Amino acid sequence: MKNLCHVCQGLDLSKLNNRKPHTYALGQWGEVKERSANCPFCYLVIRSSPGRAVWDAPATVTWKEEGGFFTNNLVEHIAFLNEDTSTSPHGTARQLKPQIDPNLVKKWIKLCETNHRDTCEPKSGIVRTANNPSGLKIFRVIDVIDNCLVNASPGVRFIPLSYVWGNGFKPEVTLVRENVQQMYTKGFFREAGRKVPTTIRDAMTFVAKIGERYLWTDSLCLIQDDPSDLIDGISKMDLVYQCGIFTLVAASGTDANGGLPGVNSNSLVIPRIDDQLKVEVLPGIKMTITKGVYDGFMFTAYRKRGWTMQELLLSHRTVIITKNMTFFCCRKNTWSEDTIYDKYPDVINTLMDPKSGNGVMFLSDNEPNPCVTFGSELGNYATRELTKASDAINAFTGFLNRLKVQSNSDVLQGLLTVHFDIGLLFTDVAALPVPRSATLPKYSRRQGFPTWSWAGWIGGKNTFARQCKVPDDVNRWLKNNTYIVWYVRSPDSPQLRLVWDFSSQSQFGKLDKHLIGYHPTYDNPYGHAPNSELKGLQVEPDESDKKRMNIIYKELKQRHYPLLHFFAHVVFAPRLKAPLPDLPKESRSQVHQVIGTDGERCGSISVDDRDLVDGVSGPYEIILLSKVDQYGTFFYKTEVSTKKEMYWAMLIMWVGSDKVVAERRGLGFVFFDSIQCMVGGRKYWKEIVLA
Repeated sequence: MKNLCHVCQGLDLSKLNNRKPHTYALGQWGEVKERSANCPFCYLVIRSSPGRAVWDAPATVTWKEEGGFFTNNLVEHIAFLNEDTSTSPHGTARQLKPQIDPNLVKKWIKLCETNHRDTCEPKSGIVRTANNPSGLKIFRVIDVIDNCLVNASPGVRFIPLSYVWGNGFKPEVTLVRENVQQMYTKGFFREAGRKVPTTIRDAMTFVAKIGERYLWTDSLCLIQDDPSDLIDGISKMDLVYQCGIFTLVAASGTDANGGLPGVNSNSLVIPRIDDQLKVEVLPGIKMTITKGVYDGFMFTAYRKRGWTMQELLLSHRTVIITKNMTFFCCRKNTWSEDTIYDKYPDVINTLMDPKSGNGVMFLSDNEPNPCVTFGSELGNYATRELTKASDAINAFTGFLNRLKVQSNSDVLQGLLTVHFDIGLLFTDVAALPVPRSATLPKYSRRQGFPTWSWAGWIGGKNTFARQCKVPDDVNRWLKNNTYIVWYVRSPDSPQLRLVWDFSSQSQFGKLDKHLIGYHPTYDNPYGHAPNSELKGLQVEPDESDKKRMNIIYKELKQRHYPLLHFFAHVVFAPRLKAPLPDLPKESRSQVHQVIGTDGERCGSISVDDRDLVDGVSGPYEIILLSKVDQYGTFFYKTEVSTKKEMYWAMLIMWVGSDKVVAERRGLGFVFFDSIQCMVGGRKYWKEIVLA
């Protein structure tokens, strides 16, 4: 055994975790690194500070109130391996076993079911009945005892699996029309053997080991070549993950053959017992570095995939299996294999508490501001990867289902209709007048979705919804600063209808004070304040022009998604000034300056896809969407002159020679006093069909 250096001897480690909060000076970081070759505690300090680049700075470790020695890591900390003698979970670690202990997992479940009913009790209603028409028509689960599919009964205890499918992964077995009856035969999955992806096989083993019986997984419980069965399942993903007793999260691996390390010995690429540090600092006293839940899968494929985000957000409890650890994360607490908080269930693990930001952040059943939550989570989701581009909204539908209930809203192409004007205000996450980072994904058109929805564009999203933190202020903005009466036509219902109509409030519920949305008046479903500029102007499109309507119907049939149809004020900008032409194209900013007839800047537009704008000559048509009253960090501050009044503005371009249907090409703002510098020196009232 190596001896402590003269500095670390002053920590009096023989006290174990019976100590008060204190910060200990260790000298310079370079000195600690040098001593770490021989001093066991210095070695732990260096290991708990990965990625350090500065070595000529003072080094300290702090014993915190919640226990453990901390360096610069908010979650991982140095703790004593003294489970058998400790009288507190703070600063105490548990030695890992080679395999996951099923009894420990069962203990976690029991503790949560007994003590956390107010916060973590799963919802009911997964199966459709006469009294519950919103459930799934047929809810199939895998019976891990009989090794076959069964149709679940109301009230079933089941465990949904959340895992990574993988790009290009082609399993030998999925549920399709042809093999439905076979999969209901007892012993089917046992006979299928390794044809079933490893992660699913390990999940079946895990469920059986903890004394449960039913597992749900998409590829084997939804008929993959039956559109009606898929749609029924996908549209109710929120129920699947909110009704399970917990969600089993396979957080390691890059595809469905990644397995669950610690469940079966052949799933362990590296034996987990060798992954935990066990450093003897004094005779008979060992220490280790505990792991945080996000440290285990922050940079894994699981955190990059689109579908997995809502599966985690919607759950009430989770068992997360990483490559070297298992965690139980519920809405009240977090337990793990390498800590002993489960021995003190009344003590909250504040290091990984969901409220701390270091634990799993679940979607609350009562979000304080659903509008802000929508904007924030859309930003998190938009950068994730999808195997099928067509799943852009599907993989977010469960989240939207929960949020629309809390918002008293419907959903149209991924936007909440109760404050539709807000949902339209989104840009590329890099809508900055500075060179674009090479690490960001290319912001480009996603076919199959409208350009007016975030789903119509690939890449990160910055949303105005994130700035809507004070409901009273935002509701005043909706009343006084918006004016467009939004109509929509859908492929399956081409007749004109309001996005938000007079019956919406009675259908979805009256808005509480903390909610953001339209408050209809007797003559306006959007509750717009009287506007003298609009007096006598047509706001509802008619169908008198048959040729025009035929083009619209044809576009609906070809595009397979809704078109917005409305009247609005538009202006025509003489020129758009592209940014930094001396930079490589992929590094140029998205932000283009709007230039007036006098050569002066009239505003800015963050272009959605430069390839769709480059080479197109002016004048450029811009819809004046609404008046700006706040922008926060939505648009880069140096681009916005707060001394001038502004309109939120959408750049559009017409498609086809008939110029009946337009598409969005960017979003930004135009100054009030610059309207006179636009082509014609004024704004025009115009009918728009937006695809």
